[in-house]
Amino acid sequence: MRLGIDIDDTISNTYQTVMKYAETFTREYCHRKYDDIGERIGNIKTHYYIQEVFEWNAEEEETFFKKYYRDFISDVKPKENVQKVLQELYSHNEIILITARWEDKSGNGVEKATKKWLEKYQIPYHKLYLNRPKLEVCKENLVDVFIDDSYTNCKSVQDGGIKTYMMNCMSNKNIQDDNIERVYDWDDIYMKLKKYEEENTNGNNNSYRA
Repeated sequence: MRLGIDIDDTISNTYQTVMKYAETFTREYCHRKYDDIGERIGNIKTHYYIQEVFEWNAEEEETFFKKYYRDFISDVKPKENVQKVLQELYSHNEIILITARWEDKSGNGVEKATKKWLEKYQIPYHKLYLNRPKLEVCKENLVDVFIDDSYTNCKSVQDGGIKTYMMNCMSNKNIQDDNIERVYDWDDIYMKLKKYEEENTNGNNNSYRA
């Protein structure tokens, strides 16, 4: 199968890291408290959760990313068992990483930093796409299954006719959509991919260990 997979909050635990940077920035640069963010967390449908949670204006958002973007994408840690599962899948499936990460106007080396991070944590992949519409990339690469934490991305790809799983995380935990199947960790993803392939190949597959 061809698997289209997001990076932040799908392969990596970006939320925990970026929130630390965002809290510091909101307190020290914006001079605002953030005690009520719990009311907004859990219902955010896009990957722009930090802007929505902390209610930054355009200038604050631009300043934050200029100051911290490359730092936090380098500091994040991979989710539990993701290396093991992706290494197991790599030899029998095409792994296509599709991330919303972008190079800012200063050309700060986000793609280079991303590749360095993937190498550091031994995340195997065949292709990497940055800052492209995810449905477009999935169709271009004939992706069979797509995995992302962003509800908006998941809905777009699912509505485009591609089987989609939404990775459970803090920012989307309260969103309800019976048409999009939620997954909770990489062992769960592995089992669901195994079941999906068996159902779609009449049991004739060699992609998974017994």
